[in-house]
Amino acid sequence: DWIKAGYIGKSDVGLSPSQADGNFTAGKVGLYTNGSWFAASLDKAGDLPFEVGVFSPPAADGQAYPGPQGATMANPYMIRKGIGDEDGAKQLVEYLVTDAEAVEAQLGSDGV
Repeated sequence: DWIKAGYIGKSDVGLSPSQADGNFTAGKVGLYTNGSWFAASLDKAGDLPFEVGVFSPPAADGQAYPGPQGATMANPYMIRKGIGDEDGAKQLVEYLVTDAEAVEAQLGSDGV
């Protein structure tokens, strides 16, 4: 649908991460869906002739957060229903997003 609408070209599908990064930093595309790890690529690219902003994907009606997208500082963590230790899983997620050392480690692994 996006190709038919002209939002993306056929050649954009299946690019390597470095090709997609390069297209964005060269100003060839106006929107690039990525994660917090892209901060390292932006830093490497140096000064760009345009401003870069970020936003969270929209949530579906009635949802507080967007749906599952992965688990990094830029994306929400998920807890699978019926895992057996839901409280333990919640405590782990709470730790991962509030403990200063855990947050710093995650940001470091994302290249920030």
